[in-house]
Amino acid sequence: MSAIIKSNPNIKVSSVFSHLSSSEDPDDDDFTQKQMELFDTCYSELTELIGTFPPRHILNSAGILRFQSKTYEMVRLGLGLYGIDTTNSVPKHLQKVHTLKASVILIKNLKKGEFIGYNRRSYLEKDSDLAVINIGYADGLMRKAGNGHYKVRIKDQLYPIIGSISMDLSLIDLGEMHDVKIGDDVIIFGEDPTYRAISRSLWKPFLMKY
Repeated sequence: MSAIIKSNPNIKVSSVFSHLSSSEDPDDDDFTQKQMELFDTCYSELTELIGTFPPRHILNSAGILRFQSKTYEMVRLGLGLYGIDTTNSVPKHLQKVHTLKASVILIKNLKKGEFIGYNRRSYLEKDSDLAVINIGYADGLMRKAGNGHYKVRIKDQLYPIIGSISMDLSLIDLGEMHDVKIGDDVIIFGEDPTYRAISRSLWKPFLMKY
């Protein structure tokens, strides 16, 4: 390949890169070091043959934090741009930028004893206002979040999702005393609750298994 590049003036190497499989895992540092050593060897052989020195990059977000001697000419900041630190070494210095919002499109009062949602999985133990919000499982809101398993934020209050999540809509139990109005923003995750809150609460059985 190097000989082909050298003999063809129309081919220009813009950069040389590889990817670390376990940059955030101290238990795999020996393997990571071997990856970086092999990368250095291959780069030296390539540049000797083609006679140029294209920029190198091998570090992702975790690698930038843990292997600063290998920043080379470029790095690839990925998850760090979103405020995620998989090394858990500087999480307090990063601002989470993920926010998922919906809107209240209807508020309806239901009486004690009403069943809510598919398969009647939720039951009202007292009179309550329910807010219909315009997000469902077709939009990526997992059905595991329904039936009281997760709360969303409207203004400064957390309210539980009641009933099974539908394809395009979900129901929020506002109780009897609230100041929620049609058109209000509904924070599925953002500053509070964060994306970690929904992932930990809803994916915990999966994470424990794998």
